[in-house]
Amino acid sequence: MLIDWLSPNRAPSVLADITASWRVGVAMAKMQSVRPTQLIKVAIEDTVPVGLLAWECYPQGRLITCCVVRDERQRQGIGSNLLDVMKRHMAESEHIREIVVNVPEENLTAQQFFRANGFRWVETIKHSAGDLYLMRIAKQASECCDLLEATVCVESRVSTAM
Repeated sequence: MLIDWLSPNRAPSVLADITASWRVGVAMAKMQSVRPTQLIKVAIEDTVPVGLLAWECYPQGRLITCCVVRDERQRQGIGSNLLDVMKRHMAESEHIREIVVNVPEENLTAQQFFRANGFRWVETIKHSAGDLYLMRIAKQASECCDLLEATVCVESRVSTAM
């Protein structure tokens, strides 16, 4: 399976392909959640798109706006592979501290998926269209502080050497 960047202008057609067997309302909602300002990764197998992950950037992290996998390919690790790419990017970046996602309260499958991938419930957001669970995965405190601690150690060695 290949995971690659997807141009935002191609996202609607790829999403339509992935969600072709879904109820029209659900598929349309997913298509509207992807905007031109987002970063998008697509999972491709034998030239067929099988999954898509889209997110927006903010100073300390990333907000997942769309995570979909073709119906017949769900529960085969595709969504987890897409998230792993994002989590590796977080681990390698000193600026990205967290990844968050809003999951509809009634979507227990999505909640279980994100929990299985390390996300934890933060709070419930009341919304007129239905409550959302804010879920989050963050760097461990030690990961966030490694650079700071290394700087403090070097500075203390320099000051004691003088």
